[in-house]
Amino acid sequence: MPRYFKPLIALLLAILVSNADAAFVTLQLSGVKDDLRDAVLSGIEINQYVGREISEAQAQRLYERATDQVRSTLEPYGYYNPKVSGELRGKGGDFVAVINVDPGEPVTVSESSVAVDGDANDQREVKRAVSGFTPAKGQVFDHAIYERSKATVSA
Repeated sequence: MPRYFKPLIALLLAILVSNADAAFVTLQLSGVKDDLRDAVLSGIEINQYVGREISEAQAQRLYERATDQVRSTLEPYGYYNPKVSGELRGKGGDFVAVINVDPGEPVTVSESSVAVDGDANDQREVKRAVSGFTPAKGQVFDHAIYERSKATVSA
């Protein structure tokens, strides 16, 4: 046998052994639709590993982080008390991360008071920005809308 065959055979065996331990993760997400679903999918790290090789330790670590990541992702949309459940299933060496989300009711604004101190309070543009401040009483508290309103008043 030519001497370059031994290293080639060793390399092929190493590839075969490493592929035997390779596993993949898929994600089953339920309970949220449309924009909330898209937000949750972009906010959970395990979704970035779908279709990629992953170890059991990685799958477990990513799954354990998912609950807090779902909660953090939903807060800017006004959902501060979601219920998140699920499990990480091993299936023939591959993993299925099952995540069930009940976002609950969004937080709504019960009172709203916006005030500007000093001379700016008398400016027409500031008065218009303050009167159009959202989210207003009765609306869902959305962080992005709130921050835009603050920026408008500040500008």
